[in-house]
Amino acid sequence: MDRIHRLSETLINQIAAGEVVERPASVVKELCENAVDAGAHTVRVRLAKGGLELISVTDDGCGMSRGDARLSLERHATSKLADAEGLSSIVTKGFRGEALPSIASVSRFTLTTAEPGAPKGTRLELTGGAELAVADAAPIAGTQIDVADLFFNTPARRKFLKRESTELGHCEEAVVRLALAHPEIGFFLEHEGRAIITSPPTAALEERIAALLGTEVLPHLLKVEERRLGVSVTGLVASGEMTLPTARGLYTFVNHRYVRDRGVTSAVQRAFQDTLPPGRQPITVLFLEVDPAQVDVNVHPQKLEVRFADPRSIQDVLAAGIGKALGSASWRQAQGEPTAAVHAHYALAVERFLARAKEGAPLQGDPGVPVAHDGPRAPYGTARPSLNEAPPPGYFGQLRFVGELGHRFWLCEGAGGTLVVVHPELPRAALRQEPRQHEPLLHGPRGSSGWTPGRCSR
Repeated sequence: MDRIHRLSETLINQIAAGEVVERPASVVKELCENAVDAGAHTVRVRLAKGGLELISVTDDGCGMSRGDARLSLERHATSKLADAEGLSSIVTKGFRGEALPSIASVSRFTLTTAEPGAPKGTRLELTGGAELAVADAAPIAGTQIDVADLFFNTPARRKFLKRESTELGHCEEAVVRLALAHPEIGFFLEHEGRAIITSPPTAALEERIAALLGTEVLPHLLKVEERRLGVSVTGLVASGEMTLPTARGLYTFVNHRYVRDRGVTSAVQRAFQDTLPPGRQPITVLFLEVDPAQVDVNVHPQKLEVRFADPRSIQDVLAAGIGKALGSASWRQAQGEPTAAVHAHYALAVERFLARAKEGAPLQGDPGVPVAHDGPRAPYGTARPSLNEAPPPGYFGQLRFVGELGHRFWLCEGAGGTLVVVHPELPRAALRQEPRQHEPLLHGPRGSSGWTPGRCSR
């Protein structure tokens, strides 16, 4: 009795979907990458219920003929790879021909497309990868794909998804990665009619970073540019005063493909290790350009990992480029060779600090000293702040930088000749333009020779 049999095409596609389509964000990524490969100038993404109810991606790319549209829904049918030799020179986002049939097998799928100048377009409909329905459609400029009720026929997969807000966040991150990789393309994302990302095409990477990561990061960006032995790294990194508690702000691209390579990530983190506070992570948007023959992109189902022929050269060029960028920061210049003016300001601040310390006057907020609630309050920075007291607006802009302490803290002169030590940290929420939270500063003097412990978010 024969026990081995061939699986149905529908079941094969559903199995493949388990690797390619992990969650709604996977669908957003694959469809947007197809739009980029099609030469789109604008990509629009609409979502409902975090992508579970609807994912709609519209582009103004080259579109497809009816024959190509039908073939695109067959496994391993692609226009991006012709033979085995092509695997060593891949420059497109996709190349396996698995995404569309996999997505169509686990959703209610509709594709509408037309080539430029065509008198009519094509509309394809599938439900769970079953029988294909083909019809004429209005000749739109490009392609629109609607994916409804994702995982409706694979409830085991659907029940493992997170709540709507979490899945929406992953979808947003998928668009952010592609938008950073291609500032020349406009990206727009909306969720149930509410605009989440609005980023028109731009020639300046700084503008795209400001649109996606927040304008707060702009003043801290440093340019990276380094070339060595056929490998180049370009992009922007934020100086050590702008950091995150996680590595979410670390964006690295290989030939404009977003990757999460451990070697690349480690090289970037090592390059920052002398400038970051403990437990903090850098903010980077870095582009590695490598000969396609020297990098294998076919090592991960979702193409998020790569393998380099010479990983050491990649790490070296990253270290050199980031090191030069950080060395050009103005606050690092002051550390290297302080000017006479810096020495003078530092000496004056220390002199005033010691004079106040000798007075030994108790400060408001010290243990055992009652806090006065009536009468004028001492300017912020000249008395110990109360617990969780935030600095007034413009406080940091009035500080005068005089030096660096232990390669970790900034020494500044504050109001009334006080010596202020600043620990440069910024919560991740600032990247999404959310309200920032402040923590107490390190202030002096306290008693005769101490500091009031605390930290500051700038």
